[in-house]
Order: sequence, then C-alpha cells, then structure tokens
Amino acid sequence: MIDNENYVHASLTKKDYIKIESMITNLYVELKIKKLPISPFFVALKKGFLVIPYSKIDKETREFLRDKEISGMSGRNVNGQYKIIYDDADHEERQRFTVAHEIGHILLGHKEDSEYAEKCANYFASYFLVPTPMVEKVKCEDFLDVSDKFSVSLSCAVHAFDRYNRWLFFGGYKYKEYEIKMLENFKKIKNNI
Repeated sequence: MIDNENYVHASLTKKDYIKIESMITNLYVELKIKKLPISPFFVALKKGFLVIPYSKIDKETREFLRDKEISGMSGRNVNGQYKIIYDDADHEERQRFTVAHEIGHILLGHKEDSEYAEKCANYFASYFLVPTPMVEKVKCEDFLDVSDKFSVSLSCAVHAFDRYNRWLFFGGYKYKEYEIKMLENFKKIKNNI
C-alpha cells in the first residue's frame, strides 16, 4: 500500500540499498529491459502480476481506498496470483510510481505493512524508475532533466537527483558490480535521450 511517494531512508541500511539495487538490475536483465523510461506496467505483466486500475473495481471499494488516500495495493488473489490495484485517476507519473512501489512489495516478499516495508518499497520504486547509474549515462543536469527523461514526478525526480549527487560525492565513479551490469544492459542508450 502506498499513500505518499515521498520517502525517508533513515532506517534502511547499506545492505538494504544494495539488495534492492541489485534486485532491480537483475530484473532488467531477466526481462531484457533496455530502454527508458522504464514501464512498471510492462514489468508487472511480464512477471505475471495482474494490474487492475481503480476504475475496474467496485465503486464502494474505490471510494474507501480514495478516502483513506491509498493510491495502490498488492496481494494475492484466490488463485495465488499477485495482483496490483492502482488509482488510474492519479497523474501518469504517480500511477507509474505506485505500480513500481507495489512491485517492490511483492518482489521484496513483504507480508505485512510496516514503516520499514514502506521505506523499502519507496526506495525500490524510486531506483526502479530512475536507476542512479542511468542518471549519469543520460547526462541529467538537474532534477528537471530526470523528470523529463525518466517520466517521473518532480518529487521523485528531486529525490533521485539527490541520490545521484550523493552517489557521485561518495565515489560514483567506482562502479559496483551490479552497476556495471546495469550499464551493460542499457549500453545502446545514447548519452542524451
């Protein structure tokens, strides 16, 4: 479940970040995702998850979720298949973040709601939509470039560009193994999309 795409990563450890970033890199390689912007809808469908917009659920449930300011949720249906429900009345960038967030919950194996699970899923969504090495590869100059080139909201772009600047400051030029794998996977992308 997501109700806010702003996140604080104070409680995530370096190990958590590496796990999430590696998982996303492996996902892109597995699904042969080689172009930007990355579509969480495509990824969900390729992983066999049902993706259901609020407009396709009953009015009472839809109104309840909107009253609680819940933009999306995930779980298993009676057949054991994962499903993601998202608010298709939200702007497109928000919908993309919500679906990526729910993919994060599923792939990270979250069984219940917690502050830690939400922070992990928010970080998953942010890195999923805007992988840090790709910000460098496509030469984003600021958060507006990030928003434009990765089709994310300004809020997500600000966080992603801040993450990129911290990455540079703390040795981004020394790529981790999974970052090299990420860049190899997207090698055909031109520096300036």
